[in-house]
Amino acid sequence: MLRRMNSLNKLQISYGEPAMVKQLRRINITGDWHIDFPAGRGAPDHIVIPELISWSDSDHEGVKYFSGIATYNKKFYIPPEYIDDELIISLDLGKVREVIEIYLNGKNMGILWKQPYQMDITRAAQAGENTITLEVANTWSNRLTGDGLLPEGERYTKTNITGPDFLKKTLWKDVPLLESGYLFLYGDMNEAGAIATVCTVSLTAKVNITPAVPIPLSGSRSRTKPFEGIHDSIYARAIVFSDGGNKAAIISAEIIGFSNSFCEETSGLIEQKVGIKQENILLTVIHNHSGPVTRVYKDDVSPEVNAYADELKKKLIRLVIEADGNIQLGRNPCGPCDHEVGVVHIDDVEGNIMSLLLNWLCHAVGYGSQKLLYQR
Repeated sequence: MLRRMNSLNKLQISYGEPAMVKQLRRINITGDWHIDFPAGRGAPDHIVIPELISWSDSDHEGVKYFSGIATYNKKFYIPPEYIDDELIISLDLGKVREVIEIYLNGKNMGILWKQPYQMDITRAAQAGENTITLEVANTWSNRLTGDGLLPEGERYTKTNITGPDFLKKTLWKDVPLLESGYLFLYGDMNEAGAIATVCTVSLTAKVNITPAVPIPLSGSRSRTKPFEGIHDSIYARAIVFSDGGNKAAIISAEIIGFSNSFCEETSGLIEQKVGIKQENILLTVIHNHSGPVTRVYKDDVSPEVNAYADELKKKLIRLVIEADGNIQLGRNPCGPCDHEVGVVHIDDVEGNIMSLLLNWLCHAVGYGSQKLLYQR
C-alpha cells in the first residue's frame, strides 16, 4: 500500500458483501515532474526532474537555497473501472516539506500541512488522463542560509535577525539546510499513489450502563455517600470494523476507568462469543468523575460494586454482539488526519454519517466533590 495505515486501518479493505472481497488497487504516479518557480527568488523559471528529491539536494544553487512556493505539474492515467460510485479514490503524497495545495483537473482539492499527506480526490478524478498540480511551500530557513553565503548586495531577502538561535549566536550561513518540497521517500519507493477503497463497518451500538442501585461515585475521595440521583444517564457504545474476515471492535464507556483484569476478562469473553480476536478489541473510557466506581482502585470493592461490574461486563458483551450483527457497507475511514485530536468520520456509500470516533485527552470533572448525581 502507498498510504500509511494506523491501527484502525490495518485491516484489509473490502468491497461489497463480506464474502465478496476485492483487493485494494494502486495506481503509481511515476516519471518526470515539471516544476515552476517564481521569478526573483534565485531559482530557474522551470525544471524537469526524473524523480522526486528535496530542493536542498539539488545541484542548482538557486533550487538548493529556494524558499517560497513552487508548482509541480504532472499527468497520470486512471483506469475506467476505478471510477465507480462505490469506490473512493484516495491520493497519498507520502512526504512533503512543508505545506501543499492540491489541484486535480483544475479543481482545488484543499491544503495539507502535516502527515499523513492524504486526500480524497474522488469528486475530481476522471477515467483516462488526469492532470495534477501541487503547490508546495517550504520555510524561509534555506533562503536565509543561502543569503548568508552571499555578499550583502546579492542577497534575495532582508532581515535584521542574524540567525535562528540568539543564545548560541549561530549565523544563517552556518545553519544546515532543511528538507524542502515534495519528496515521497518511503523506503526505496519514489512515487505518489492513488488507491480506490471502501470497507464494511457497523453502525454504533449503544447501551445504558447507569447503575440500578445506589453505589459510590468515582473521582473524589471526599465523597462519603452513594449517589443521590441521576442528572444524566450514562452509556457505553461500540463499533465493529470488518473486512469480511478480520474484525476489530472499539468500546467506549462513560465511566472513570476499567481495571486491567476487567479488560482482560471482558475482551476474552467477547472473543469467545463474537469471534473477534482479543488483540483487536479496544476498551476505552471518557474518565468520567461523575460516574460509578468500577473496581479500578483497590478500595472500590463492595457487594454492590462487584454486582455492578459483573452486570457491566455482560452489557458490554451484548453491546458488541449487537454491533457485530449490524454490519453495513461503508466508506474507508481514510483522508487527512490530525494526530493531536483523533477523529474518524465514517459515512455510508451515499455520504450519510454512520459513526464518529473522537479521541481527545481531558479531565472530565463537571461537578464538585459534594455533588452526588450521575452525569455524562
